[in-house]
Amino acid sequence: MALAYDSYFYGTVCHVCKRNDANGVKLKRCGGCRMIQYCSQQHQKVHWPLHKSVCTCIRSVMHNRGVQYVFQRTCEGFSAEDWCKERYNVMLLTQLKLGRRLSEGEQQMFMFPRVCKVCHESDQEKLQDCKNCHCVSYCSISHKQQDFLRHSMSCHWLKLCFYVDKHFTKAKDPYPLICVPIRDKYEPLPCDLDAFISVLMTYSKDITKWNQPIEVALLSELLTCPLTLLYALEKLETSFSKNLVIHVVGAAAFECIFLKKWEVILHCLPQLTCLDMVFIGPEIEQGFETTCMLCVDCQKKGRELSTHFQSGNLYHQYATSETFLMPDIIVAYNCGLHECVGTDADTWLLSLPFLVKFNQTPLILTSYTIDEAYRDFARILDCRKDSLTVSLKCAKNPFASKRPYRDWGSENCDIFFQNNFITLVTPH
Repeated sequence: MALAYDSYFYGTVCHVCKRNDANGVKLKRCGGCRMIQYCSQQHQKVHWPLHKSVCTCIRSVMHNRGVQYVFQRTCEGFSAEDWCKERYNVMLLTQLKLGRRLSEGEQQMFMFPRVCKVCHESDQEKLQDCKNCHCVSYCSISHKQQDFLRHSMSCHWLKLCFYVDKHFTKAKDPYPLICVPIRDKYEPLPCDLDAFISVLMTYSKDITKWNQPIEVALLSELLTCPLTLLYALEKLETSFSKNLVIHVVGAAAFECIFLKKWEVILHCLPQLTCLDMVFIGPEIEQGFETTCMLCVDCQKKGRELSTHFQSGNLYHQYATSETFLMPDIIVAYNCGLHECVGTDADTWLLSLPFLVKFNQTPLILTSYTIDEAYRDFARILDCRKDSLTVSLKCAKNPFASKRPYRDWGSENCDIFFQNNFITLVTPH
């Protein structure tokens, strides 16, 4: 239970059980870091062994800064960029004192602290929380009114984000089963992910479950990667042989968990008998499942889904290795090619030419936002501008995930979605 509840942080609820004041409990804040709340002394004691070390470091940061709250100096006048830098710097300072990498839940303490959304006021006694989404707080009625229009556009998504995260802390098997029927002959995809999921409702034993936004959000997260790839193949109007080799570049947990989702490609492309998935990326961790048991029908048809993991490797390293398997298509989900340009942290620099090296081998790029999509596309153009066929340019992806994630880096948009925009190019 500890690992589950500690994987997510919301400063407006009890950190252990995720209950809030609206549930009839009086939340009490940690007397040390003053960032985490608990509904009872019992839950504070449960969390203390996990929280003790980082709490001590945060108290040290507060003492050195001469403040009662870690972000006390971050008030009105800070730009969105300044606010991001402030949180990032305090997070790095705490991590340095801690002597280890912060966990995801600990990072979220700094990414999403309980402060006023408008002015970043951090005095906890002045703040009132949004009772609907449990993600946003205000220090005054005037600031709440000032932010009303902007917040009204994301409040329901933030609420869904909270309940999806809460679902992960309690469910033994959080992801729903994928029941995509096998096609005997090729059929074009429905117009978008909503239409695809509505078809699946026919095959669900418990149709009432599909009325729950959490189930749809999680199912969409599983389906978005294979369906985005199938969508790109339709745009290319290319017929492949019985074998298909796909390189997933910059892969991490998002692509590698729940490998059975890739079987959807076999179900939708009846001519395929063998699907080779090669996952390449420095963030691929040990412990991921490496094999996938196919359904009975796929087994009867003699189909194979082979997975290969290039853990810790960048794409240029794999592309020049003896184990290199020539791809039919290359895909980089949520690639972030534009990030860290001109810095030592630019891990894409040497790999970019290899993404568009192989003639007639399509490249799929997806991005969270339209701005990121254009910046990623520009970087690909710099590699091979005059010999690229562009089939999709920074287009809205109809098969983007519908699971929202909180965005800590944007002041105007509080959420983002995986694979939200798509670019498809082919070198020639």
